[in-house]
Amino acid sequence: MEASLVTPVPGICIKTLAEDGGKIFLNICHSDKIPSPPSVSDEDLTIALASMDNTKYRVPMSVGPAHAETDNKGQACVAYDVIVSDTVFEEIGARQGMREFVVELALSAVESKNNIQLNREYTVLAKRTHVGTLLEQTCRVKKKIQEISQVAKKPDYQIFREPEEGVPDFLVVEIDLPDMPDAAGMVLDVDRSHMLFRVEPTKYFLDMPFPHAVNADEVGAQFHRGRRKLTITCPVAR
Repeated sequence: MEASLVTPVPGICIKTLAEDGGKIFLNICHSDKIPSPPSVSDEDLTIALASMDNTKYRVPMSVGPAHAETDNKGQACVAYDVIVSDTVFEEIGARQGMREFVVELALSAVESKNNIQLNREYTVLAKRTHVGTLLEQTCRVKKKIQEISQVAKKPDYQIFREPEEGVPDFLVVEIDLPDMPDAAGMVLDVDRSHMLFRVEPTKYFLDMPFPHAVNADEVGAQFHRGRRKLTITCPVAR
């Protein structure tokens, strides 16, 4: 995976509360290095917002670590920096539905990464673009993704839940690779929320979000030569 240090550009600041009553600020920032999602109609955005299913419409974002700060009254608080693409940030200002969708995704991403619960009643600060010092983040940069995806083929794949009902214990991804005799050149990168798969140099490319957070350190993969299929088993995070 190609990564780069990204400096967040200030955007908007969201104020909310943690489950324990602590004051939380989300600095929703932007950068031209973050990949942009495909365009989406108002109708599809409304459906995505109602279901909050990030497999239907995924907005690439990077979430930085917590940093302790003080608010304008000198009281202790915690801030998180979330970086989206310049295009997404422009749409946040132009489309109310996009702002609501991105804020909800940001809240969920911070919760998932830090094992906390955040109140969904929030305020967009009118006179501040961020709280505290914005921190550089190591992010996947869009150049590599766009270069590969323009020339590489997207393979057919399926996701299975085990068990099928309720929250699964495992997600099993099967990728069909009919013209691959072996696993030579295959590269798989997995984090908590999604995976990148490619066959070097530019034969196949797949950028796939997970419907549930997974334990990336425990993911296993096996290529079946007879079936020409890669099976990836992902334990679901608890």
